[in-house]
Amino acid sequence: MKKVVAVQLPAPYCGIGCSFCRTANEHGGDVSAVRRALSEQLADCEEVYLTSVGETGNCAEFQDIVQMLQERGIPVSVLCATAQSVVAGLKRVEISYEEDEPTAFTAPLAIAKARKLGVPVVLSVVDKGNKAINPQALTERFNVSGVLIRALQAEGHSRSCHGHSSFWVSDSAELGAFPVGAYRELASIGVSAVCIDHLGRQVQYLGAAA
Repeated sequence: MKKVVAVQLPAPYCGIGCSFCRTANEHGGDVSAVRRALSEQLADCEEVYLTSVGETGNCAEFQDIVQMLQERGIPVSVLCATAQSVVAGLKRVEISYEEDEPTAFTAPLAIAKARKLGVPVVLSVVDKGNKAINPQALTERFNVSGVLIRALQAEGHSRSCHGHSSFWVSDSAELGAFPVGAYRELASIGVSAVCIDHLGRQVQYLGAAA
């Protein structure tokens, strides 16, 4: 039976400063341990989903890990906030966006790079419970393949839980294993995954909860 492996890569402190950052108090990690743990899970792997405790592309071995997986014919998807994490050949890229946050400026640049490289884009937004989110409108506004709405969790900069998780995908989109249930708020709506944290440990969920 094929599986999805979700990996929370080690990364330096992220200076973007999003108010909803769930790993604001986490950085660093053990990339060697992560790579060992990942290699043990690659047999019968359907897709690898790369995230990070900071910006995914800031992991020192991000490019090398992506290349290794692609050479083995394993699809790779990435959750990120900036264009640095968008590279050729990805199955999809999930780009964080929030109005009145730094990602309002970084997301359009990342989307533009993904479009240039032919990588399908999903907009990843947080439901703080204070306003309705229209995924179809966001899809049309940013010309993306889908929208992932994530319920706010009491992690990192957040001290409370709000909102609901859901997703919307355009009819023509081919996004692979989407969404991945690697985070607590996505477990009930996403594809189950083997989760590896930034220390190389197998955990139930990624994020600060790991």
